[in-house]
Amino acid sequence: MGGRGRLGIRILFLLAMAGLSLTSGCVAERTETVNPEGEAHLIVTSDSFRDGGTIPVSCGCSGQESSPSLTWSGVPGRAASLAIIMEDIDIPWLRLTHWIVYNIPPSSPGLASNTSSTPVLPDGSIQGLNDFRTIGYRGPCPPRGNAHRYQYTVYALDRILDPPVTMDRTVFNSATQGAIIGKGTITGFYYRI
Repeated sequence: MGGRGRLGIRILFLLAMAGLSLTSGCVAERTETVNPEGEAHLIVTSDSFRDGGTIPVSCGCSGQESSPSLTWSGVPGRAASLAIIMEDIDIPWLRLTHWIVYNIPPSSPGLASNTSSTPVLPDGSIQGLNDFRTIGYRGPCPPRGNAHRYQYTVYALDRILDPPVTMDRTVFNSATQGAIIGKGTITGFYYRI
């Protein structure tokens, strides 16, 4: 093969590699994963406990009932706000809601541990009424001698919610109807001592 033939092959090879590089770059920029319902999948983690692990005593009724830290990633670019629901998923007849936070700015990377129980947090996030009829975080408190699972779900919403500060789970469910564009969970066990 002559010099021109080899040069042509090299040019084609370089163009093919450049094409692959450009394609890879486009794919790499899209970090949003989608679940079967068409919602983005958020990754939720905590410095307080690992997913499937034990929630610290300090976070529940055997301790100080300090909220755990929560961080998340994978928030869709079109999210207008985020919300958090924490619930006991081991009560057979209902899911007992321990914490509602909504209108969290979509740019927020998470919440620090021991969140204040004030209705409005410094970043403008609002805490609603839990099923104990108090505002803010209410720690895990299963019957003595039992371990229950507690799930923290972070929702990405396509709107800012407008209900009153005293919003409970029923109002939350109604207000977020058709607004959820992504979600992710972290679940931990709590054993009451």
